[in-house]
Amino acid sequence: MPERIDNTAPAEPLIDRHALEAAMVRRHVPKGERVIIAMRPSVLFVLLSRWRVMAGLGAAGGAWCWVDAAIRGDLGTMSMSLRMVILAWLLPITLVAVYNAIDRATRLYLLTDQRAMRVSGIIRQVVIDAPLARVQSVALTARARERALGLGTPIIATAGSEAGAMAWTMIERPSDTLHALRREVDRARAAARVPMPEQEP
Repeated sequence: MPERIDNTAPAEPLIDRHALEAAMVRRHVPKGERVIIAMRPSVLFVLLSRWRVMAGLGAAGGAWCWVDAAIRGDLGTMSMSLRMVILAWLLPITLVAVYNAIDRATRLYLLTDQRAMRVSGIIRQVVIDAPLARVQSVALTARARERALGLGTPIIATAGSEAGAMAWTMIERPSDTLHALRREVDRARAAARVPMPEQEP
């Protein structure tokens, strides 16, 4: 069960120290800011992200193997060469999984006492920086497969942001992270004396 966070207590760092390089965190966090959260997507991101592509490639590979067996006259026994199975099914899915792994390795989600950040991009790096005092809302979404695995995606929306809402995709301990985000946003808005946006009835 995830550790509960006391909203009245000082924020405890939620830092994945095993998966992050300290140099990468320091590169993106301004000096003097306290890091509260530093994490990447869950390892399951490698399998769950682009799962439709994997399923499509698997179906196409299976169909290719079936056609190859039919052409060879082995359809009745469904004997297929190992080479065909690897080329038509395992290789494409493995390539997508490798791409997802690289994608995960380039992602970094950061929360300091001043801002929330998302770093992503395999070839072209994109850094989204949202000052906490300008955050309008924080939400959490989780598809059925994510909920079953204890994952979720916090979404951070800011005022006047050209990049739109910032999503921290498929992270572990999503509820704890959401509480930490809310707490720091409230603290930053109070320090800046920014009123909370009115809730629609």
